[in-house]
Amino acid sequence: MNRNFLLFLVFFSFFLVEFHGYNAIPSHPTRPNTTKKNSVPQQEKDTLYNSYINSMKAASKKKEYGQAIATAKKMFLYAQSLKDTSGMAQARFREAFYTAELPNLIAANSCYKEAITYAVGANDIALLISLHLNKADVERNLGDFFQAQQTVQRGLGYLEKSKDSLGHYKLYNTLGIACNDAGEFANAQKAYENALLYATSFKQRAALLNNMAVNHKEQQNYEEAIKIYKKLLATTELNAYPETKARITDNLGYALFKNGDAMGGELMQKALAERLLLDDINGQFASNIHLADFNLDKDQPKALNHADKAMQIALKTKSPDWELEALQYIIRLKQDPAEEANRYFLLNDSLNRAREKLRNEYISTKFLTEEKDKENLTLKQEKAEQALLTEKEKTQKWAIGAGFVVSLAGLAFFFMAYNKNKKQKEEIEKQKVLVEDLQRELHHRLKNNLSFIDFFISLAKGKFPDPSYREKLDELQNRINSMFEVHKQLFKKEDVTNVNAITYISALLENVTKAYNRPNITLEENVANITLRADISFPIGLIINEFVTNSYKYAFPNNERGVISISLKVDRENYQLNLMDNGKGLPVGFDIDKLDSFGMETIKLLTVEYKGTFKFSGSDGTRMDITFPK
Repeated sequence: MNRNFLLFLVFFSFFLVEFHGYNAIPSHPTRPNTTKKNSVPQQEKDTLYNSYINSMKAASKKKEYGQAIATAKKMFLYAQSLKDTSGMAQARFREAFYTAELPNLIAANSCYKEAITYAVGANDIALLISLHLNKADVERNLGDFFQAQQTVQRGLGYLEKSKDSLGHYKLYNTLGIACNDAGEFANAQKAYENALLYATSFKQRAALLNNMAVNHKEQQNYEEAIKIYKKLLATTELNAYPETKARITDNLGYALFKNGDAMGGELMQKALAERLLLDDINGQFASNIHLADFNLDKDQPKALNHADKAMQIALKTKSPDWELEALQYIIRLKQDPAEEANRYFLLNDSLNRAREKLRNEYISTKFLTEEKDKENLTLKQEKAEQALLTEKEKTQKWAIGAGFVVSLAGLAFFFMAYNKNKKQKEEIEKQKVLVEDLQRELHHRLKNNLSFIDFFISLAKGKFPDPSYREKLDELQNRINSMFEVHKQLFKKEDVTNVNAITYISALLENVTKAYNRPNITLEENVANITLRADISFPIGLIINEFVTNSYKYAFPNNERGVISISLKVDRENYQLNLMDNGKGLPVGFDIDKLDSFGMETIKLLTVEYKGTFKFSGSDGTRMDITFPK
């Protein structure tokens, strides 16, 4: 490199730094300055604000939400003209609320986000709490339970130094509901317990205890739910809230029924009578569905009567979800349910398509918003870096002279390389997020499809009372559940490629245990706390399901007591799956290649398909040792 070219490079680099420092970063609109005084008297502002709010409330009562939204936008423009950040936050809050009522959940979510930005600028803590609560509810309805949890956690951050009991109560309660929606029952329980610390009235405590009981019911832990419901019904304060009392009575009856107590039917019937007197439409639907379930195997005409009443309520309230729930029972109970089955299929398909479209739009909107936020943050950081470099240059360049110019050239090359590397990383991250969203959506769809198949198998079982036929369908459902559980876990997790072995296998074994109900058999789990790739989790789950099912069916005749043991470990190269029971073992001369057993054939084929090894022993019980390469 000659001397002239070197000088050119140095001064050209200096020019690049100068140009980049003063011209590269575009300007961005800033949040309105709330400290700037305006000429409009406070009384005049308040009068006009109240006029807008009263107009919105009047429109809302008539369910004219479009009119309410238009008024909220006018209020926002007025507040914006005054540079009143607090007024802008309030206007956007109301616009988001009425937009959610339409319902246009995606637009409402974006509007809540903007309102939060203004509320932060106004330092309005009370409004921030309401905004985070409402935003979390919208995200739950969009099916984004994890984002709802994060939104609530951010809301709690504004209450770190606050003694606002009501705010704490509402946020922790909402957090519990979001965790429950996501199937995170332990986290839901903790959130409800935290909310209980801030409950200041009986009504708040009753609502929380009911949520805790529902949390137990969803885990089929009916005994704990029953304890909570009985404790609530024993309180005299509950008499002041007849609708709540009827709900607790109905829930207790249903939990007793699910726990095998016939008294549950009387309580559910009592709750329905109370709800009819109170004209509690929502409660009447729940009671009729519970009673249809209760009478399903006891008195089918009565069960069909309750299902029909539930259907009438669903049609009256125009609730497609309630209609689907009622149709499930009607299809199982009617002699010729062809018309209802067709209605169920079309309605369910329509709802799933609408929800998938909404979720895809939400994911796309969320992705673009996050990308825009990242871009704005990057621009702000770059602008700050450039401002710092420019300031240093102004104070030092004459003192340092030519040597500093050379340093600036080096910095320019470094900065360009840094920018290039950063953009590459951002592009990789963008693609990674997009792929993960698509994978999560795929798991969601597969989970829904498997759930739909499982539902139709349940319908088939109700139509064919032959025990051998039902047994085969039970086995098929367990196989489907082993695959369903993988997609269920992958859909819930941030990491859409791996599942936790302990959580996954425990859920599988719980499904099989419920299907066979053999208290004489003990299951022992010795599963390492490892993650399994999605692809390998399928054969491992299916093999465990087949082995445990066979052990339940054949290993312990005449209700003999026994143990089934499942062990999964990992070393550097392989997953080690060891399955055994201490039952009657395999017959003498057993040959797996000649055995007419679908379960054994499945285990063998899956092992071969995934390049594993397979050993078995039939003495002193049955033992299988299977390895899969990592």
